[in-house]
Amino acid sequence: MNSDNSLQHEYIGLEGAHCLENDLNNLAVFYASGVRYIGITHFFDNEWGGSAHGVVRNGLTESGKELMHEMNDLNITNDLAHASPKVIVDVLALSLHPVLVSHKGVKVFVIINEIFQMHI
Repeated sequence: MNSDNSLQHEYIGLEGAHCLENDLNNLAVFYASGVRYIGITHFFDNEWGGSAHGVVRNGLTESGKELMHEMNDLNITNDLAHASPKVIVDVLALSLHPVLVSHKGVKVFVIINEIFQMHI
């Protein structure tokens, strides 16, 4: 608690799972270090899936789907902040836990809202 009795909460997260270096074993290392949310992509498409800013902007790759299963097992939240619309759809289909949208541009919030409405 803070001195004024209010609660404060911080989370450690990753913007882009490229730092896992395409090795699911590294997820446990980051989890042990305190990471509790991960955005699968950041400013570029990677081995896990497509970025909203990427060239191809595909959905989750097969490796990305495996990553989602591991994240589910560890209860790591998925941050959709830089995910392509196809990755968002894939994550919503696979996630067993609530997701996070930590930040986005206004235009993207409209797209995400439309996607969420299809899945609620």
